[in-house]
Amino acid sequence: MTSRVETYTIGYQDRGTAQTLKVMTRLVNDSLLDPNVREYVKGIVKYANPRNNVELAQTINDWLAEHFMFLRDPSGIELLHTPAYTLGQIQKIGYFQADCDDFAILAASMVKAVGMPATFVVLEFPQGRGEFGHVYTIAKVNQKWYPFDRNVQYPPGDVSIIRKSYWDI
Repeated sequence: MTSRVETYTIGYQDRGTAQTLKVMTRLVNDSLLDPNVREYVKGIVKYANPRNNVELAQTINDWLAEHFMFLRDPSGIELLHTPAYTLGQIQKIGYFQADCDDFAILAASMVKAVGMPATFVVLEFPQGRGEFGHVYTIAKVNQKWYPFDRNVQYPPGDVSIIRKSYWDI
């Protein structure tokens, strides 16, 4: 699997969120053309019933929970990793450390690779100062939305959400 580095100047607030989500969407959709990514995902779900989308989604979610650890981006920098790079690191060392956008990219890539539609969900919390602060993926599984989110405890002590928005992938 190959990796590449791209740099962008990203704006602030909603404009910056839209720019980031646009790049995330491209990374997900580009990964679907990478046979290495698709073969990797097929290996993860090889024991799941291919006709049971709930089982496929749960298998992917369990695998992600086992191989992905949360780590914030460097201060002042928004890092976005390709699914190929992330999977390559997992293959190499057994896990990957990154923040919610990288988890969302990988989750969306994996569920789309097995034929399920995916959407990004962005959230703003009270301390967000007018900016979205979290993103996760939902996949359409048997006409219901199934969440893929490693940050299940949102900001410590704060479960209120000021805004929620959806971004089609």
